Amino acid sequence: MRAINGSVVVFVLAMLVFGGAPELRAADCDVVYRLWQNGQNQFFQYGEDVVLGVGEEGHLYIHYKSRSKNPYSSSANIGAPRDFGVGGHQAKDIARVLKVGHHDARRGKIELKAVAAGRTGFGYRITKLADPGQLADVPANCRTGQVKITVEQRTSRSVAPPPPSASSQGEAAHELITGLFTGILRRSPAQAKDYPNNFYDRVESGGLTGLIFVAETMTTSTEFRSAALDRTRNALKRSGVATDRLSPGVLQDQLLTDMCQSLYGGEPDSVIRRQMSGNLASCLDRRDTTACKRLGRDLVSQRHYYENNRDLLRHWQGTRR
Repeated sequence: MRAINGSVVVFVLAMLVFGGAPELRAADCDVVYRLWQNGQNQFFQYGEDVVLGVGEEGHLYIHYKSRSKNPYSSSANIGAPRDFGVGGHQAKDIARVLKVGHHDARRGKIELKAVAAGRTGFGYRITKLADPGQLADVPANCRTGQVKITVEQRTSRSVAPPPPSASSQGEAAHELITGLFTGILRRSPAQAKDYPNNFYDRVESGGLTGLIFVAETMTTSTEFRSAALDRTRNALKRSGVATDRLSPGVLQDQLLTDMCQSLYGGEPDSVIRRQMSGNLASCLDRRDTTACKRLGRDLVSQRHYYENNRDLLRHWQGTRR
């Protein structure tokens, strides 16, 4: 019996030494990673890999949910994972994959450039939140963590310039807004053309930031909570599916699938999908306005959205981060 217990102790110690403590699940920490590149933001959820191609560069920010309008919501020290006790990589290991630039702890930012294919990451420690947030708002086990980074050697290819008939910035704003109406509210293309003037002004001046505002407004609207599921059900009926016995959960799952297909042209990562599904259920079942707003923000903040609308969003590549 002692031998068995001793083996268990040795095994546990080995796991702690070589594997580290088990990571928190994505839902346990409201930490988000923001990658700024060429005037555009990509958002990665807690625990999700940041993926780059060799030669790409950008600014990586650590964020915690905040009630502040300050875009730099968290101050954070960022460096080698080993220095923060969250992984084995040292600065020399990071240097094999990334060239590290300026570190601005006040803004929770570090500059980087991908120089070789491989996997590495940064450790971080959140030290402050922008007003009115307080560090006490962040659970102790969420203040320190690791951003995992994968650098891929992608096949180089020339990108053709947009044709002369490509949309102007105003036309791009209009197309992006109508895309949100059809994608999120499930309106018909004809109905999607009727939208408030302030939506257009927001998107034309702010690009992705304006689109996030529009998406949040949509998902918190009465129209979304009352009509989106009905429109999904009617679409299924038109396709020949018997919908009489479909549960609300099945319809919600179909609604999310339809939204992702419309906005991304496919499915997001499984972790992101689960998070969106939870927010959608809370929004529709419990009328949780916070979850509704979070759903709208997350739908547009994903890199999948940027990649699917790259040509339209290029008009705002020079906007301030």
